[in-house]
Amino acid sequence: MRSSCRYHEGQSTEGLEQIDHLGVGARAEGEKHLALNYISAKPEEEEARITANVSAVAPILHIMRHGQGYHSVTENGHDIHDPHLTPEGEEQCRKRRETFDRHDNIELLLASPLRRALQTCTITFQPGIERGLRIIALPMAEEASDAPCDTGSEVEVLKKEFPDNIDFDNVKHDWYVHEGEYAFEPKALIARAAKLRRWIKGRPEKEIALVSHGFFNHFSTGDVSENGEQTTPWWGETELRTFTFVDGPAFQGDEAERWTVDGEDGAMIKETEESLERVGERPHGVTKNINRPAERARNLENFKTDQGPLVLN
Repeated sequence: MRSSCRYHEGQSTEGLEQIDHLGVGARAEGEKHLALNYISAKPEEEEARITANVSAVAPILHIMRHGQGYHSVTENGHDIHDPHLTPEGEEQCRKRRETFDRHDNIELLLASPLRRALQTCTITFQPGIERGLRIIALPMAEEASDAPCDTGSEVEVLKKEFPDNIDFDNVKHDWYVHEGEYAFEPKALIARAAKLRRWIKGRPEKEIALVSHGFFNHFSTGDVSENGEQTTPWWGETELRTFTFVDGPAFQGDEAERWTVDGEDGAMIKETEESLERVGERPHGVTKNINRPAERARNLENFKTDQGPLVLN
């Protein structure tokens, strides 16, 4: 079992906004006063806005992998820059939408800013969008490599392609550059996943859906070794698993101390029993795979894209 303690950090109460537009519904006025609206939070302020003053009960979290993208069915597909979903991928999302039975409970939608994740979230969670939810694009949820297919597009481009229902306030110019906390080394990925979990844990919404990626989902769920190797099977296309946050040490056993993320709470999650019962949908066998983008992608300055050479400003 993976567990976590509460994460404590100072906060600013500036910019408090009502949260009805997120579809949370009627809440006690006192809870509205305490609940911080993170949609327009600047990335550097995200963790500072996490507080024990939000809902005492951590949210239920549904994590989903995107549908089939063109990089998965094209020769040398990893050289395609930020690919879209294939028609099959779009159909996969529609099927997931039909099988998912908690649309009315979802209060917040999150997605990686990569095109295939934004498309997946838009199609799969259409019922939530129709009742007023917006998708928050979060760079923290991007894929765990610097391959062309895992390198995002400029926010100005994304805003033109996705003009409705997506909030890009947390997506900065050059957000896709894999440096610093967005580097793809295992230590940085583990820290980024922990930061994302803490951010989600501190949200006031009770049930949240996140669309991310096959490699990074292993980091989000803690299913990697300290060297970045997967310790559980691959996530299938549009696979969806459900988690709850749990209190206690981030990890148990001999690895516990080494897995402490920069001395902070890991905000770890545990898959629900109901979700585990859906295991028949999953690929079988544990592949101790490690994402080695340097071995399967050209230098960022020279790689091919689906729209010509990528210009890094």
